[in-house]
Amino acid sequence: MSNEPTYPLAPQGVFLTLNGEGLFSGVPQVFVRTAGCPVACPECDTNYSFAERVSLDELTRRVVAVATPATEWVWVTGGEPAVHALAPLCGRLHALGFRVALATSGIREVPRGNAPAVGLAGFDFVSVSPHKVDESWVLRRGEQLNVVPGLNGLTLDAFEGVDVSGFVARFVTPCWYGPGDRMERVAECAEWVRAHPGWRLGIQAHKAWGIS
Repeated sequence: MSNEPTYPLAPQGVFLTLNGEGLFSGVPQVFVRTAGCPVACPECDTNYSFAERVSLDELTRRVVAVATPATEWVWVTGGEPAVHALAPLCGRLHALGFRVALATSGIREVPRGNAPAVGLAGFDFVSVSPHKVDESWVLRRGEQLNVVPGLNGLTLDAFEGVDVSGFVARFVTPCWYGPGDRMERVAECAEWVRAHPGWRLGIQAHKAWGIS
């Protein structure tokens, strides 16, 4: 029996798109969307329900099948992908020539870097979008911090005085629910950026573009 892990996938499990947020905005990437999330925010706008479970071979075959010559990065997201066995997936994708990024809520530590000679395989880029500012937010370093106020009741005030120096780039992104009070949400985030050095105003551009 194989010891290789299997991965639960959401209905749109592997697909090619343009990333719509943060430092990768506008960059073509293959998304791997895992199923399931223990955080379960009531405001979540992502369908991460379980659709199927696939082998590592099948998952990487699908990545290769949808990638184009312009695809350098695979973006692993969810749900909450950090609850799955990610090192074997990173190792296989690196071996295929991809760089690998992770979108996580930060509830667990994750493997970093790529050193196959010593049996390590991890992510080249980590984006953390915390859903709570408490002890459940474990991973407090990475290339990108993306705060979305309103998600799971999250407020910008909760980040006042919090050490975010472990992140290279820090975004505060208004959640895109439709017209409604959008301008009020943008104004709140813009005011935070103006008052807090080192932060940038983000956007969920993929929703404005009308793509997945």
